[in-house]
Amino acid sequence: MGPEPTTATTSGTPLAPIPVTPAQPTHNVGDDCSDGRIIAQWALTADGQWVCLPKEQATSTEPVTPPPTGEPGAR
Repeated sequence: MGPEPTTATTSGTPLAPIPVTPAQPTHNVGDDCSDGRIIAQWALTADGQWVCLPKEQATSTEPVTPPPTGEPGAR
């Protein structure tokens, strides 16, 4: 048999366990994680893993034409 386990003491009083605060996340859901010309945001998977998800990108290099202004249906 091995030695009996011991408890550390100070002045005869057992030391209380030190509470551990969970680490704060390095990201927040929705924070920007874009790289270069790819626009992306941080998200959490179902199992709690961080992933950087690209947002839907425009497929054309042409500038986007804004919708017409004025009365609905007017051109």
